[in-house]
Amino acid sequence: MIAPGTDLSGYVVVDHIGTGGMGEVYRALDTKLGRDVAIKLLPVEYADEEDAVRRLTQEARVLASLNHPNIATLHGLEADGEFCFLVMELVPGETLEDRLQRSPMGAEEVRAVFLQIAGGLVAAHSRSVVHRDLKPANIKLPGNERVKILDFGLAKVLGADSVDLAPHATSSLTEGPGDADRADAPEASFPFQALHSGQLPSPSRPGEMMVGTPGYMSPEQAFGDPVDAATDLWGLGCCLYEALAGKRAFEVATFSDVATAIIVGQPDWSLIDGAPPALRDLVYQCLEKEPRRRPESAEVVSQQLRTAVLSEPGAEHAESVRPTPSLEQRLFDMSRDCLCIASLDGFLKRVNPAFVSTLGWSAAEFYGRPFIEFVHPDDRDATIVEMSKLAQGIPTLHFANRYECSDGNYKTLYWSAQVEPEQGLLYGVARLAPGEQGQHDAWLGLAG
Repeated sequence: MIAPGTDLSGYVVVDHIGTGGMGEVYRALDTKLGRDVAIKLLPVEYADEEDAVRRLTQEARVLASLNHPNIATLHGLEADGEFCFLVMELVPGETLEDRLQRSPMGAEEVRAVFLQIAGGLVAAHSRSVVHRDLKPANIKLPGNERVKILDFGLAKVLGADSVDLAPHATSSLTEGPGDADRADAPEASFPFQALHSGQLPSPSRPGEMMVGTPGYMSPEQAFGDPVDAATDLWGLGCCLYEALAGKRAFEVATFSDVATAIIVGQPDWSLIDGAPPALRDLVYQCLEKEPRRRPESAEVVSQQLRTAVLSEPGAEHAESVRPTPSLEQRLFDMSRDCLCIASLDGFLKRVNPAFVSTLGWSAAEFYGRPFIEFVHPDDRDATIVEMSKLAQGIPTLHFANRYECSDGNYKTLYWSAQVEPEQGLLYGVARLAPGEQGQHDAWLGLAG
């Protein structure tokens, strides 16, 4: 922490405001121009790290490219001895998070605030910038002045010159990898030696596969999939739900919670039943699990907010269509076969309910460990050989290996699988050995 009164190249620290996506934020007095500013300071322990300074510089460049009244203005990038910091507009007032601690918002207040948030996103997305950490704490409501989006410390610039501001290795779930979702990332390959040794990065290890804040993270962020503008629309949907319901859409704090809540679960939709249908529908659209099913753009969201009828006869009784799983998702969930999707880094990305019930582990437990750890030690070498063939485009047919159950026993699964090279994903279907299948069906009450 920097002591009040510290002079950093003409910026005198007044007090500590909070912690951003990358660094500490202070109120300071600009002695040259006689104005209050906010400075975002790179911690001293990172000041000598070239990568940390690069990220702060890139954040400054991103902010400098975003000249919009609903985005906090950058005044400059400064250095003073061991300190490197951004100088930014000091936005007065409370955050959206502060406001919602008192009560939910009324429909007109929601429209007024979220039109401006959407406007800021339109500007950012037009410059190929994805915020990736949109949440109430990063939205300022300065009284009668304009709403401001804060903290682009985890932003990503899309395109051929893709720039990722998130740290490569951190101790916080809010930050993650540099290249996991780059549009120009090298072709995926299967890490056989790492898989064999068990030295794979885990999604439960912060800073390697996820970028964002757990309660507001989109499914694609939780999976480590590529992000685009739709990711910010998910964040906007979470904020909109919270504004209407007075409660977070997803009460999560850890990776395990993310896996079970955001990827699989749904918010308590009944909490927004009293909202105008137009706003409910917008929340439903923004919180679709699949990015392609969300609104086409922030401009579309803005248009929907502008034209929404917030009060009309019988509006409180009007029907809205809540998010529904796609046909593929319903079939995936309903199948009695064990279905899974895995990435070529050795982790399961999605399992169906049959997979969970067959082996007894929760979805979060499956997602948190390399899948080779579930395979019987005597079957791992053969499994790795089979994975090598898959990576070469050779489908797996009726391959048998034993998987550990949550009770410590093992069950034999017969696998068929193939890899989709363009997606870098493995699609697998497995069935229990015939005798074990009969026992499993009897246990579920399905036999006979």
